[in-house]
Amino acid sequence: MKNIIIFGANSGMAEALARELAKPDTHLVLVGRNLENLETLKSDLTTISSSSAEIYQLDFLQYELFEESLEKFFKKLKVVDLIVIAHGFLGDQTQSENDSLHLNKILQTNFNSPLLLSMISAKYLEMQKSGHLLVFSSVAGDRGRRSNYSYGACKAGLSTFLEGLSYRLRPNGVFLTIVKPGFVDTAMTAHLKKNFLFANPQQVAKQIVKRLKNKDLIIYTPSFWRWIMMMIKLIPISIMRKLKF
Repeated sequence: MKNIIIFGANSGMAEALARELAKPDTHLVLVGRNLENLETLKSDLTTISSSSAEIYQLDFLQYELFEESLEKFFKKLKVVDLIVIAHGFLGDQTQSENDSLHLNKILQTNFNSPLLLSMISAKYLEMQKSGHLLVFSSVAGDRGRRSNYSYGACKAGLSTFLEGLSYRLRPNGVFLTIVKPGFVDTAMTAHLKKNFLFANPQQVAKQIVKRLKNKDLIIYTPSFWRWIMMMIKLIPISIMRKLKF
């Protein structure tokens, strides 16, 4: 039996990933804030894929519960094969410039929370000397842009932290993968005008699961975002100052 814990299972990307990971020989622990949505997801997964699943309610800003929750999961499951950390909050850039509480929510949800959860998860995986940690970051962290630098700064810091953490874990048999999605058509981006760059969450989930077997450090998804961000990082600062994207 393969044991998988998904933090932020209520998010569109995590839900798509859970559906892709669910197999008859898989046990899923679905962790999120909305208990009703978790119940619905659990029912769908167990019916469609014949996998087993359980749900656990957690507020991702209650940092004091992270250690307790992970200790409980590892004691019950004995061995955890994969931990996914997928919760996040896009927020509004303009509001964050004028509302310190909104900015703080962006910082807490996208940096402090996944960073602390990653560190504690890493500790338990390291103790069992096996397993894989998959954490969602974003292409937004690859370069500062005026349209979303509050969110992007969190993802940049998180990616840097995770890269360093991966170097610590790998010699001990634990792998870490940073997922950097581009635009994905989920509830988080529902307010944004859609264009050809937006991807379907299920297609993205399929790509992640396929690439996960390679134990890559970074997965850009869809994969063309690697080349888009490579070009954006080459744009001179003098030109970036004039761009409004």
